[in-house]
Amino acid sequence: PRLVRSVKATVAKRAPGVATEWPGAPPTAKQLAAAGSRAFVVAPTISALAVRKKGNQAEVACTVSVRVAPWSGTDGAEKWAAQQAASASGSGKAITSSDATSIAGGMRDCVLAVAEEVTATRVVPFLRKLIGDS
Repeated sequence: PRLVRSVKATVAKRAPGVATEWPGAPPTAKQLAAAGSRAFVVAPTISALAVRKKGNQAEVACTVSVRVAPWSGTDGAEKWAAQQAASASGSGKAITSSDATSIAGGMRDCVLAVAEEVTATRVVPFLRKLIGDS
């Protein structure tokens, strides 16, 4: 949930004209059409997470992927179409102490930082291109 909130917040911050919420329940295809709206699935995933301990330090490595595809409403489906769907990923590392609390914090920090970077530099520009926003 925190990863999803982070990606959503980055989209809202970097593309202020792009809505990240729909009022009420998720819309149907008919509701989207009536509102003149297009919807997209923006789904982040932790693709890899590894911890390597070295003495009293630990290295946390992570890879985050963010998938973008058109979405046709609750009665439709996600559709992969050339030029309208994409997947972007990025990797990062964090160095922490080797105790469990520090490692957990390093995992969180790594994943959230990479997700924010991938969303800001690849996902938002792709969404802007799709919707014709500059």
